[in-house]
Amino acid sequence: QLIHVSDDASYVEPLYYIYNVASGNFVAAVTATRIVSTPEEGEAGQFEMTGYDVGGAGYITLTCRNGSGKAGDLLTNLGGSSDISATTLSATPTDNQLWTVGKKTDLATLPVNGKYYYKGRTYTADKPDDIYYVTRSEGDFVLQCMGTGETTAMTLTQAKAETWTELSIPFPEYEDLLWLYHRVALHRIGTGVGCYTDNGNIVSAKAAAVAALQGRTESQCLSQYTALSEALGKLQLNMPTTGFYRLRNVMTGKYLSMNKAVSDIVCPVESITDAGKEQDAASIFYFQDCTYVATDNTATPRMLNFSNGLYLYACNVVCYPEYQNDAKNFKVQAHASDIGAYSFYYNDTDDYLACGTRYSAVSKTMAEDPTTSWYLEEVGRLPVTVSIVRYATLYLPADVTIPTGVTASAVDGITVDTNPATPESGEANVSNLSGSIPAGTPVILQATAGTYLFEITSYPSTDLPAVATPLRGVLASTSLNEVEKDNADNDIFVLMKGTVDGSKQVGFFRDYIGNLSGFKAFLLVADNTSSGIKAFLLTSTPDGIDCVGGREEGMADEVYTLDGVPMGRELRKLPKGIYVVGGKRVLNVPVE
Repeated sequence: QLIHVSDDASYVEPLYYIYNVASGNFVAAVTATRIVSTPEEGEAGQFEMTGYDVGGAGYITLTCRNGSGKAGDLLTNLGGSSDISATTLSATPTDNQLWTVGKKTDLATLPVNGKYYYKGRTYTADKPDDIYYVTRSEGDFVLQCMGTGETTAMTLTQAKAETWTELSIPFPEYEDLLWLYHRVALHRIGTGVGCYTDNGNIVSAKAAAVAALQGRTESQCLSQYTALSEALGKLQLNMPTTGFYRLRNVMTGKYLSMNKAVSDIVCPVESITDAGKEQDAASIFYFQDCTYVATDNTATPRMLNFSNGLYLYACNVVCYPEYQNDAKNFKVQAHASDIGAYSFYYNDTDDYLACGTRYSAVSKTMAEDPTTSWYLEEVGRLPVTVSIVRYATLYLPADVTIPTGVTASAVDGITVDTNPATPESGEANVSNLSGSIPAGTPVILQATAGTYLFEITSYPSTDLPAVATPLRGVLASTSLNEVEKDNADNDIFVLMKGTVDGSKQVGFFRDYIGNLSGFKAFLLVADNTSSGIKAFLLTSTPDGIDCVGGREEGMADEVYTLDGVPMGRELRKLPKGIYVVGGKRVLNVPVE
C-alpha cells in the first residue's frame, strides 16, 4: 500500500511510504531487509514516484528521498534472499528498478486487519458471542469468535459476501475487557490435554464481564477486567498422563516424528495430514512413567517412539537400544504464551524441544520461542503393520480392540516333537483371543499384509502384569545381549522367516543377531527344553498357527500317554512329559 507523506512539501511530486498490508511494516530507507513498524521512527523510506516509458508501456520508478547515504537511490528488486532494497543509484533505470502499480480493490469493502466486528445480523450488547476479532494472513481472513473461542478461516470472496460492521468502542476500558474476554474464551475448560481445569470460577467471571460490557460503564469494565484477570490466572492447563500422543508444532502445524530410515527425530513431517496421520506410527510417542508434579503443574514422561521403540534421549537425538537405560524424563509444562500448548524441557542439557528449520528437532533455551510450542493430541488408535509373511507380534501397555481381519493369539506353552530324536523345530501351543487384547499381553498376529488400527479402550491403573508364558514382550527396543543377561539359562527366539527342516518357514528362530524391536514379543525358552532346537514354527492351519493343545474347545485332538491311557484334550494342563497327540509323540513343557 502506498501511503502519501502529507507533511513534506519539499518535492514537486508527492512522496509515499511503502506499506506491507500483511505484515504491517514499512520499507525502511536503508534497506528492505530491515523493516520498521511506524513512519514516526524516522527510518521509513519516503519514495518519490516518477513515470517512465519503455516501448510504449507505462512504468514507474520509486526514488528514495531520505535516509543516510540512500537519498536518491531507486527501489530495486535484488532477487534471492533480499527481495527489494533502496539501492543501486543509476542514471537509467534497469529492468529490476521498473515497477507497475495496480489498485488492490478486493480489500476496499472488507474490515481492517486487527479490529472487532460483528457480521451477518444486527449486534446487540447482550451478544458478545457474535463479536469477531479479524486478522488477515495471505489473502485469507481468520475470525476469532469472542464467545466460543473458535477460529474460522475464510477466503476474500467469502469475506466479501458477509455484512461487516465495525464495533463501536466507547472507551479504552471497554476494549481492554473485550480483549480479555476474547482471550479467556480461547481457553477450553474440561478434561484431557489442551483443556484447562477451572480453579477460580471462570464461568461466573465471564458472566460478570458480559454484564459489564452490556452496562458500558468505565468503572464496571475496569472492575471486571481485574476479576477476570484473577480467574484467568487460576486456570491450569491439564497435563498429560501415561499414554500415546502426537506432538504438533504450533508454528508449523507439522507433527514430530521418528525417521524410520536413520532412527532420528525429524520435524516437520510434511507427508502427514489429518486424513493420513492415523496410518503413521512414526509420529506416535508413548509417554512412559508420566508422573504429575502438583507443585508446579508439570508432568515428567519418558518419550518412546511407537514405530521403533526408541526413546527421545535429548531434544535432538535418540537413545539407541544399548543405551535405553540412560533415557531421561522430559518436563512437560504449559507454554509461556500459546493457549492450550505445551513446552518440553530436558534438564540434562537445559534445552527445550523445538521445531528446526531443516526438518530436525533442535534445542532452544527459551520457552517463549514459538518453535518450542507444541499441541498434544491423544492417540485413540494404534497403527500396526503386518508384513507379507502374514505374521507379526505385538506387546502394548493398553487394552485394545482386535480389528476385523486380524487373529490375535496368546502362547500357552511350547512342545517339542521327540521323533526324530534330535528335532530341528518345535511348536507353539496357542489360544486365540476374542475381541480384545489386555494390556501387557504379548500376542502373535495373523492377517493379510497391511496396516491395521487397534483401538485403545483403556490404560491399566497399575503396572503391567508379569508375564509367565513363554511369549514375552518389550516396550522399548532392547539389545539382545541385555535380555540374555537378565534371563540366564534361557534362549531367545524371535519371529522371522528362515530355513528349518530343509525349507523356508515363518517362526520364532534362535539364530537372530541384533535388537528386539519395541512393542514386540519374543519367545523365551529354557535351555534344557530348547537344546538343539533351531525354531518354533508357525504353519498354515485354520488358526494360522500349528496348534498342539490350543485349539477351540471340542476340536483339539485327544491326548494319550505312551501306554495308551486317554488324558483329555488340554495338553497344556497336563504334567511335564511325553504324550501322544494326533499320532505323534510330543514333549509337553507346561508354563511354571
